[in-house]
Amino acid sequence: LPPGGAALAKLASIDTSGLHSALIEADIQVACDVDNPLCGPKGASEMFGPQKGATPEMVVTLDNALAHFAQLLSAALAVKPSLAHQAGSGAAGGMGYGLQALLGARLTPGIALVMAALDLERAVKGAQLVITGEGRMDGQTVHGKTPMGVLQCANRHQVPCIALTGCIGPGVEAIYAAGMKAVFPIVPGVVTLEQALTEGAENLKRTAANVAAVLALSL
Repeated sequence: LPPGGAALAKLASIDTSGLHSALIEADIQVACDVDNPLCGPKGASEMFGPQKGATPEMVVTLDNALAHFAQLLSAALAVKPSLAHQAGSGAAGGMGYGLQALLGARLTPGIALVMAALDLERAVKGAQLVITGEGRMDGQTVHGKTPMGVLQCANRHQVPCIALTGCIGPGVEAIYAAGMKAVFPIVPGVVTLEQALTEGAENLKRTAANVAAVLALSL
């Protein structure tokens, strides 16, 4: 098959005889930052395809191709069809599904692993403010991404949380509904991708300084 997700629609069969026998005994834990299933309205194609330039027609094609892939893999490995609908199966364009079906991996929220390693609960407890961030904050943020995990931690300790982000996208209202107090995009205006990348550090510094200045006024 040629490269690309759409090519999976032409997949005729899957040969799993080359899978290493040690995979049966291996315990593979995957840090996963989204809870989207493989297919459907909240699946990989629908949620992530438009970000990569896919048109509505392309999204339908990609979604059908992934569903076909899952059907064949399910038959080849005797994997339960429901696996394609599990949270995280749509991560990384469907890699979450492949890792579970082929390697027997367990998907764990990435933020949970990082928070445990950093002992974030201890740091947040007693704090006056929590600041988190993301490249683009939109409707996907609440589906298991890092800012959502940080926000939930802050909520547990009743500490206000704000975010600095490269830009704001559709559906950002969901993060406000979850308890985020404010979201500040750092890009000052219409810029090229090259400008956004090269000026990112300065934009972040300026926005953070402005936020700090407003906080100082309140004190």
